[in-house]
Amino acid sequence: MFRRYKAFMKTGILNIFAYKFNIFSWLLVVASSLLCLFFLWAAVFNNSPVDIINGFTFKEIISYTIIVNIFGFTMGGGETTDVITDEIQNGQIAMSLIKPISYRLRFVFSTLGGLLASDLIVGFPLLIVSTILLTFNGFMTIESPANFIIMLIFFLVAQVIAKMLFDVIDYIFGLISFYTMASFGLNQIKEVVTNFLSGMLIPIAFFPEWMANIINYLPFVGMAQNPALIYLGKMSVSEALISIGMQILWLIILETFAHFFYLKAIKIVTIQGG
Repeated sequence: MFRRYKAFMKTGILNIFAYKFNIFSWLLVVASSLLCLFFLWAAVFNNSPVDIINGFTFKEIISYTIIVNIFGFTMGGGETTDVITDEIQNGQIAMSLIKPISYRLRFVFSTLGGLLASDLIVGFPLLIVSTILLTFNGFMTIESPANFIIMLIFFLVAQVIAKMLFDVIDYIFGLISFYTMASFGLNQIKEVVTNFLSGMLIPIAFFPEWMANIINYLPFVGMAQNPALIYLGKMSVSEALISIGMQILWLIILETFAHFFYLKAIKIVTIQGG
């Protein structure tokens, strides 16, 4: 059944390898951001009367910042919204919809291919180097090799689901462009919301308590913060399983919504004739 989608996964992989310069350029931007965040958190903790702020020590917040940015780096680069918009604007959407394949699965496999390539080129090497440096300098603590391996497995599972959450949200915003015929503004809104609510900028624990209680039940925390906390060992096994369970639940909900939204959106294309 899925053999016909191998080509889309291969395309996702090749797209990453074809634009390696863009990846490393963006990597420099991330490195610069991390340097700024390091000095920012240093200033915060140096002027704080306590050593632990909202459950994080200085070393823990630095470790979190590094890991969540590496994680976010592998999550980025989604092109689903842009591809859908381009097809709508040039009329290619009509041909895409009549092909004997699932329009949604096409993007799913392309996204998985992109994630695999991003991990191989940047994600895993950076994660390994960062873990060694953070552990050697006392910023990250590994309780035991066995526990770390378990959490690493949970992290990898959470990463794949997080990428699917990113993509289904990207897909939903792409479907909105059936009505707007453009995606630039939609992409800006999507990125601001996901970065803010996913814990990519700061941990959700630093938000007001009432807001954090709400955000922790939304899908966004499973897209960056929770996988990073799993990797750093700041979640127990049971908490990690609950977090992954919430990711899966939200993925099912969002995919279901996207399916019915798609059935409604394609009627607009039919009316407009492509």
